Amino acid sequence: MKTIVFDKEIAVCCVPASSFPDGVLAAFQTLHGKLDRKDERQHFGISHGLPDGGIHYLAAASELNAGEAEALGLDHFTIQKGAYRGLTIQNYLKDLGEIGRTFHRLLQSPDLDPEGYCLEIYAEKDVQCLVKLKTEDQNG
Repeated sequence: MKTIVFDKEIAVCCVPASSFPDGVLAAFQTLHGKLDRKDERQHFGISHGLPDGGIHYLAAASELNAGEAEALGLDHFTIQKGAYRGLTIQNYLKDLGEIGRTFHRLLQSPDLDPEGYCLEIYAEKDVQCLVKLKTEDQNG
């Protein structure tokens, strides 16, 4: 596992999945249907647990212009700057279950941000799986 630090926030356009995991593909399809210049964007999955044990999942892509999400009728989310612990899965389509298993391992970290989320960053055939870590002021 490695620690990665984002030095700035990332504004994203997003579409919530109607369910997890079944609604994830449809959420990405809806998102991509509304966006242009897809090759210029970073693509993300953002998720967190719900009180009933379910998972809330957002299919997301970086905004190219401020306010783009609202202009396109999409939801907006801000990926927070700070430290994340992560692992990269190469050729993730060979075994989609590996994403869940990887997050299960990452979520065992004792220094997780209690208000954090799981973050997937897609790059061609690979996905980077990350969990948000506590900030310095949360450690006190």
